[in-house]
Amino acid sequence: MEKLTVWVEPGTSFVSDDAPTGDLRQEAQADSIRASLVAAARKAGVWMGMVWGGGSVEPLPHAWSRCCAAAEGGAALVYGDYEGRAGRVDTLDPEPGSLREEFDAGPVWLARSAAVLAAIESLPAEVVSHRAVRYGLRLGLLRQGAMRLPEEIARTVRDVPEDLFGYVRAGTESLQRELETVLTDHLRRVDAWLPPRERRFIDHAVYPVDASVVISVRDRVRTIGDAVSSALSQETDFPFNVLMVDNHSRDDTARKAMEASAGDARLQIIVPGRTDLGIGGCWNVAAFSSRAGRFLVQLDSDDVYASHESLQAMIGLIRSGPWAMAVGAYRTVDMQRVEIPPGLVAHHEWTAENGHNNLLRVSGIGAPRVFATGVVREHPFPNVSYGEDYAVALRVSRDYHIARSFDPVYLARRWEGNTDHLPSAELNRRREAYKNRLRTVEVGARARTRDG
Repeated sequence: MEKLTVWVEPGTSFVSDDAPTGDLRQEAQADSIRASLVAAARKAGVWMGMVWGGGSVEPLPHAWSRCCAAAEGGAALVYGDYEGRAGRVDTLDPEPGSLREEFDAGPVWLARSAAVLAAIESLPAEVVSHRAVRYGLRLGLLRQGAMRLPEEIARTVRDVPEDLFGYVRAGTESLQRELETVLTDHLRRVDAWLPPRERRFIDHAVYPVDASVVISVRDRVRTIGDAVSSALSQETDFPFNVLMVDNHSRDDTARKAMEASAGDARLQIIVPGRTDLGIGGCWNVAAFSSRAGRFLVQLDSDDVYASHESLQAMIGLIRSGPWAMAVGAYRTVDMQRVEIPPGLVAHHEWTAENGHNNLLRVSGIGAPRVFATGVVREHPFPNVSYGEDYAVALRVSRDYHIARSFDPVYLARRWEGNTDHLPSAELNRRREAYKNRLRTVEVGARARTRDG
């Protein structure tokens, strides 16, 4: 094994008695993480180890040798699984869609020194913050070839927190701009960056009403009444209906919905003919129904609109193009409608010029969403119950402009019955793997779009 220089992130305690053949040394830190990495890469031999994460990190015996052996096949970066405070953490395989800044590649990386130098030196000059440099380094190494070892190679006392709302939190705007700069530069380098989307969606089909509020539901007797009442109380200057797709509820959800409607014929309950549908499949049932309006407006069975004018505002937004899709903002509240963290979720990271590219970096597009029915019929939802909206948003944003309002028109109620309430680590892993694959598909398609 060639000489190995180990670079350690500031604030991280590196513990190792695993001395491989050659030199194992800890590189002193510079004031700038960018300058520090460049200095370490220039002094290193063929291989450069990197230790991340804060707290104490201990590579397991022979971890460096295992990583070097894996990298001999040509990988620029090798990382693996690790033991955290809560137990084993299985990292995800690298792929073109591994574009979230929070992607967990573990606390120990082994890279080719030349690849590290090339990745850091290619970063835009304005990328200087710690997190943005690390993000840019990982994407730069991903472009040169990355590999995951599906085995534990380290221990750490620090678990990586899952922060799905980090990119919408107040006070992170400067960092988010840097991270967007990194992602945009990366997409340009892999030929997947797209110029601003300006295309409108023109639909000459005839629909029975202008809008349909779509509620996909199963076993939500506790919350469905509020959702139905909220939908039917909307004040509009256009006709609308409420399509409740009851996915074979085993409780009194349907009866509760009917009670809440007080006989209002605008509530139309659809029971799918099949029993193997997820949320996305239920949305397709609504979209392809003869009762569907020109626009489909989201209302989750747990949630309510913020006011009686929410539906009017969302339809006005999508009509202004007319656009293929529009998105508003929401507040997270408890069941008494008292605001709870993260509070207002407005997705200010979205811009008309680059939002469709930056969408590949974040976890979702926000809510509430309204779709032109014709575009959903053209690009149906995947039959899943997580990420179905993200999948359609990615696909639509490839071709069409998506309109955005930053005004809160929706209340997302949080309670123990939410489908995303306290998910297990394994469920989180499966969900993130799915979204990575969606991004991978989209990156490849966008590269082909540019080729065409």
